[in-house]
Amino acid sequence: MREFLGPFIILVIAIIPVEVSAVNRIAIPEGTHYFRSAATISGPEALWVNPAALGDYRDITVQWIGEYRERRYGRDWAFNITGEGLGIGYRHLGAFEDHDYDEYIIAVGEKLGHGVFWGGSYRYVKDGPGLYDKRHFWNIGFLFRQNPRFMLGLSLSNLNRGKVDGERSDIEQLYSLGIGMMDNLLLFSAEISLSSGQSLSSAEYSYSLDVFPARGITLYGCFRKADTFEIGLRFNVGSYFIGGQGRFESGAGHRGTSTFIGYTRNPESSVIAGR
Repeated sequence: MREFLGPFIILVIAIIPVEVSAVNRIAIPEGTHYFRSAATISGPEALWVNPAALGDYRDITVQWIGEYRERRYGRDWAFNITGEGLGIGYRHLGAFEDHDYDEYIIAVGEKLGHGVFWGGSYRYVKDGPGLYDKRHFWNIGFLFRQNPRFMLGLSLSNLNRGKVDGERSDIEQLYSLGIGMMDNLLLFSAEISLSSGQSLSSAEYSYSLDVFPARGITLYGCFRKADTFEIGLRFNVGSYFIGGQGRFESGAGHRGTSTFIGYTRNPESSVIAGR
């Protein structure tokens, strides 16, 4: 990893601004898409987190996501297909800013060298409120996994910097560090999220922990802000997987729970032992 760590650090320093400038952000809306770390990601979630992970996770997988929010289920939903370094996804939000929101994602990921991957994705909002309508996002990601106990992820979104009120919007940046502990029974990650118009002092920091308490079972926990957190659970049953992840905020309570079910061509570690 040493030959790639130096250029990675230089890239991080070059991109992160040292002073706050005019912030002109286009925040991707929440809904169905739950949190995963850009460094430790492995699965169809790579579509919306870090497309570089598609170069590492190449198994063919189909996933459906439905969300329970405001005492209603299924108003927000998504569908993803990934495999062989490619992925496509669709997401529908039934009431984002009192408007339907329809989004498509196409992504590709490839291996650059031992434990080093890169990927790119294109996100298109077919229908959305205000500045989101017919909006395009070009994104790129990198992943460094030469050591199973130490992982780095980088994702840059909105590289085309579509205009808002006649001005170019900011590039969204995500820097992620993952650490495997106890023979990878625990995966800890820390992330920094900010735009090209922000300094580190105003960035958003996230901390997450993946726990594998038993064969085929994964627990997820994430603190994204001081008052925002997510908890989740996943079960693998042969070639199928099922789970959910909820978002909560202090003072506001439940903000939505995404439930998902899917199929993968090659069975993963399962709660039911194979023959």
